[in-house]
Amino acid sequence: MSNQLSGLIKNDSADSYHRKRLRYIMVGCFILGNGVTFNFEIGKYVDFTELKKAIWEDDKDYFASIGVNNDKKIKLWKVEIPTRNNDKYERLLENHRVDLDVKEEFSGERLNETWHIDLTFKEPPPKEHIHIIVQPPSLPATTGKRQLDLDYCDEESGTRKKGKSTYPEESDEGRDNLMVISPDRLKSIVDFVQKHQIVLLRSPPSSGKSTVGQTLRDFFKSLSDGVYINLAGMCGKDEIYNSNKFDNYWKKMIGRSWTEISEYYFVK
Repeated sequence: MSNQLSGLIKNDSADSYHRKRLRYIMVGCFILGNGVTFNFEIGKYVDFTELKKAIWEDDKDYFASIGVNNDKKIKLWKVEIPTRNNDKYERLLENHRVDLDVKEEFSGERLNETWHIDLTFKEPPPKEHIHIIVQPPSLPATTGKRQLDLDYCDEESGTRKKGKSTYPEESDEGRDNLMVISPDRLKSIVDFVQKHQIVLLRSPPSSGKSTVGQTLRDFFKSLSDGVYINLAGMCGKDEIYNSNKFDNYWKKMIGRSWTEISEYYFVK
């Protein structure tokens, strides 16, 4: 009886030591889409179901902004990417789109939600590495192009005009054709935009920011007095993730790079 009790005590002690040792081990994580790198404690979680939920909770605002409203939609990948002076890591920083093939690009191993953490990370992982890549689901692409009837106001006459607008198939963007902007209100917005070099439009989600922006786009395009750049339509393209290509894209569209615009208007 004494030997059995001694054996139980030893086993319990070993398990307690293992959990205590694991609790203070950090893994490096990287989120596809926003390109955020961070360290995260893993020992207090039993399996990857718990870890996914914890990571989602830790950056809930970002995930909610891309429509990921619960942790079950994200995937975790085990990788081993040094973060100091490493080409692979630099490549990941430049190209971290959500539809990245982690298995192909970084020999990633998909972490099943039922797997236990202590069996996956038996030993302390190497420091200054990315060990887990967090992959949100890809945004659904629309097929074909949508034609929407748009009403807009002619600045000179104040009369309403009808028009057509085509939205790119890469984007879910589109004007809410149930929303109406009065000619007087649209004219006041147009006047404000024309008097200021930069205008920031802020309002709660689903309150009509896209509709206002796209109505303004159609108005200024009707005057041949504007260039419309749709960042949502760039989603999934290299330009949105590569700073040099992003700069070149703006240069091609309006004759100035985004860096030039930022330095001219924002740097004091």
